[in-house]
Amino acid sequence: MRITNALAKSTISGNVIKNMQRSGTSSSSFTGIVVQSGPADIINNTVGDPLVPNDLTFGANADIQFQGITTSTSQNLFPISISGNSINNVSMQIPNGNNAFFSGYIYTNNTTVNGSATISNNTLQGIVNLTANANLHAGFRSGEMQIAPITISNNKFENITLSNSALFKGIHCDRGNVIVSGNRIGSFTNPNSISIASTNIHFGIVTSFILNGNCQISNDTISNIIVTNPDATTRISGNSAATLMDQLSIK
Repeated sequence: MRITNALAKSTISGNVIKNMQRSGTSSSSFTGIVVQSGPADIINNTVGDPLVPNDLTFGANADIQFQGITTSTSQNLFPISISGNSINNVSMQIPNGNNAFFSGYIYTNNTTVNGSATISNNTLQGIVNLTANANLHAGFRSGEMQIAPITISNNKFENITLSNSALFKGIHCDRGNVIVSGNRIGSFTNPNSISIASTNIHFGIVTSFILNGNCQISNDTISNIIVTNPDATTRISGNSAATLMDQLSIK
């Protein structure tokens, strides 16, 4: 959906996308819900059946660029919400994909200093990513001089399997003024809830800035993650911040 010159905020709510198998042989893309330019709340949508394993399956020859729910806005008139959505039971089977990636939730607004967004109570679960060179993350970007913080809270990511050279970034905040609070990466109770077999440096929560930004990370949980690759370069970082000049609070 593309929204331009909006005088009111739209709502995308209650949609279900499920039961799909793709076995093509070329590079292609899949996006469950996408909003461009204007303001829209994205609430209580479902991508992939939460009760059916491998409900969305991309076969051994399908080099897929997967985006579950994404919004790219340049407006500052309305606060927006991406809340209560779920992405479930996605299987990417190609072992040597060159163009593939998996992005669960993406929010971008880097053209205004007054934009405001809340990304909360979303889930990501049942993901099998066997694709080489494929990152798995939820990514959020706003302008570095953003006045109002983006709030990323109470989201839950679990039951995820990565192999080959895939890179895991549970929550990735690239620039902006961000509050990250109450999120859970990995199950409280299920051992090996997130299993990573690839060589790389993996992250639970990561923030990055170029010049300046504000980030507060508090009351998040990272649990039951196993990294099985014995390579000495492979490791996982729970919380990470990279910047030339930033203000960071981790509690």
